[in-house]
Amino acid sequence: LPINEFRTTINSNKTVIGLRHDVDIDLNKAYQFSATESDLGFRSTYYILHTAPYYLAVPGNMNNHSAWILPLLKKMQDESHMEIGWHNDLVTLQAVYDIDPFTFFQRELAWLRANGIRIYGSASHGSPYCYTYKYLNYYFFEECTYPVVGQFVNNLTLQVSGTAVPMKKGRFSDFNLDYEAYFLNNNKYFSDASITGGIRWNIGMLEINKLHKGDRVIIVLHPDHWHKDSTDANIELFLI
Repeated sequence: LPINEFRTTINSNKTVIGLRHDVDIDLNKAYQFSATESDLGFRSTYYILHTAPYYLAVPGNMNNHSAWILPLLKKMQDESHMEIGWHNDLVTLQAVYDIDPFTFFQRELAWLRANGIRIYGSASHGSPYCYTYKYLNYYFFEECTYPVVGQFVNNLTLQVSGTAVPMKKGRFSDFNLDYEAYFLNNNKYFSDASITGGIRWNIGMLEINKLHKGDRVIIVLHPDHWHKDSTDANIELFLI
């Protein structure tokens, strides 16, 4: 299921899988990925990254979106029946680019929704800047401020130019959102962001016989890793 449907679906007689894709740098490859999934009868969620080059009308200008993405997103949503979500890099806007994330987010959601893109939820982006400034992007939401996770200790303030400044925040209701993907009920979680012994987790490692009725499973894939041009592309079969 797409993540927005997964979060409200509980079935003790089935394994319920929420399939999620974080679209980090290449929307065209994600579009191709969604078409393949659609042909196979899958539905999933694609989270678009607002700091990625494909989102920007002017390279490096994080405040200026590009309209070319709209037809692709519409096709993914309306023809392939995928959910489109927001890949949240909002704290990075404040910490690195001195952009007010609250007003930015309201403006961008209004633009996307006015053009027919239905956004129900967000998935936090693991920006490299998170490791420099010690935050997680979902700390932007009041509902996701706690718990503090590992080394990412800055959940209320940010160190900007050597000075602690309040982290700007909002609530789901401020943006008519229903969820943050990292705060959903699940008991099994698999992600291709995990690398063990130099091997990236991939769908071929999913042991179906270890999934049981009543399990709530989230699978996270990044299309960037698995298209033909990628050095990580080695999936030959995907069956559930």
